[in-house]
Amino acid sequence: MWNDFINRLINCNKCQRLVEYRNSFPEGYWRKPVPPNGDINAEIVIVGLAPAAHGGNRTGRMFTGDESSDNLTKALYYSRLSNQPFSKDKGDGLTLYNVYITSSVKCAPPNNKPNSSEVNNCLDYLKEEMEM
Repeated sequence: MWNDFINRLINCNKCQRLVEYRNSFPEGYWRKPVPPNGDINAEIVIVGLAPAAHGGNRTGRMFTGDESSDNLTKALYYSRLSNQPFSKDKGDGLTLYNVYITSSVKCAPPNNKPNSSEVNNCLDYLKEEMEM
């Protein structure tokens, strides 16, 4: 069930504007919808608006490799909700404790501003996550 969800998510092409935008980035970027991370059964759920162009869109993990990740991961670490105070890339060894991180829009939008149809297109993914 979980693997099917992730597979459907990362292969989504519903939003033409977001597909074109994410594909405009260089090789080496993730350039797909960004899946959630953490424990699906966690008591703490953090929902971001959308992946950052040079954060999640680059690394393939929400709140990773950008300024917002620096702030969030430090706060989680000092609250004893992660094992380290940084989140640089998917292979950095970050472990979240009782925390699940996702986003309402799964692809990085231009100017960090998804439009209402993009939010609506991703709403089913977010609902499905919350029901798991």
